[in-house]
Amino acid sequence: MEANLSFNNYNVIETIYKFNPESSLESEDVTTDFSLKIVYEDNERQNAALYFTVELGDFQLNQNSFYTKAVIVGHFSINADEEVSAAFIDHMYKKLPYLFYSLI
Repeated sequence: MEANLSFNNYNVIETIYKFNPESSLESEDVTTDFSLKIVYEDNERQNAALYFTVELGDFQLNQNSFYTKAVIVGHFSINADEEVSAAFIDHMYKKLPYLFYSLI
């Protein structure tokens, strides 16, 4: 059984940055939210677009003096033997965010 996962390209499809210079917060507890959405481009799941979303801060600027959001879509492909199951392919795609998060 063999499978190769390839990174093909990426696009930044959304960015937001808000800052409140009038903020009088003495300290900030910044929350981080990550999400992942996988869109398969074919029934065999050989090609997929993974939408990574990260948000930091408070959109309303009540709890934090800033808010930032980025959505990045990565285009990936898998070249797998026929005995590789769809569940294993899903597992490979779903592990990608943990790889990127560990690099931060």
